[in-house]
Amino acid sequence: MFKRMLVASCVLCLLASVAHAQDDKKKDDSKKKKKRPSINAKRLIGEWEYASGKRGGEDITKERLMGTIKITKDTFTLPAGPDENFVMAYKIDATKTPAEINLEIKSGPVSEGMAKGIIKMQRGQVVFCYDPTGGDRPTEFKSTEKNGAHMFTMKRKLSEAEKKKKAKKKKKKKDDG
Repeated sequence: MFKRMLVASCVLCLLASVAHAQDDKKKDDSKKKKKRPSINAKRLIGEWEYASGKRGGEDITKERLMGTIKITKDTFTLPAGPDENFVMAYKIDATKTPAEINLEIKSGPVSEGMAKGIIKMQRGQVVFCYDPTGGDRPTEFKSTEKNGAHMFTMKRKLSEAEKKKKAKKKKKKKDDG
């Protein structure tokens, strides 16, 4: 009888230790599965050029999308005409999906203002959508007459050397194909 109780106690202890080990593994797995940021803000830093743009659902002409957008760790500098720029401070909350961006005008043709938007990187391009009136933050990447949002897609600006290299690759591919 004593042997049976001893064996039963050992089996219960063994089962308890296995269950405890599985709980510890679940905790470790949950630590490993930390949510990745929806955007890496460091990858935004550099020079960009417009690929496309919309205001209130209307396409913006290519002529209006000229100039270089410069992004630093805390500012966007956007062309606002031939001789003027907007400088805007920004903050990104990459824990949200899509990532949220808050913009505040620091200087430019309009000296103050704020906008709430969303931003993402997709296939090497930056897409951001915002309400220019400072109203509600868009919830999706759409510019319509109804929501009045502005939406821009930007591609990284290539240096002259990068442009030549890309053209050379394209020509080689065309010659080979």
